[in-house]
Amino acid sequence: MILRYNAFYPIWWTPRRAQGIWAEGGVQWSKKKRKSYSREFKKEAVALITEKGYSIAEASRNLGIEYSVLRRWKQQLADDPQNAFPGKGRQKPGDQELRTLKKNWSG
Repeated sequence: MILRYNAFYPIWWTPRRAQGIWAEGGVQWSKKKRKSYSREFKKEAVALITEKGYSIAEASRNLGIEYSVLRRWKQQLADDPQNAFPGKGRQKPGDQELRTLKKNWSG
């Protein structure tokens, strides 16, 4: 067992805890299912910030979304509005081409 110190309290770390299992009791940590949001929801959430004048913190509290998630959505939409939020399992056109080239190179 390794003792590491955080700024406020000691953190007990063991390899079994790193795998998601309590070292003392062998109890499995509950794994939360990731929330998924539609492209339209993300665009409307970002519109609250850009068009309606809400702050990111205020919009994230009202929508029940983490601040960092909403900030990332805003940045993604600003960087590439056409290809932002491609969806689960889909890739941007440039990423798809790169993946195909890598696959052909290694195989």
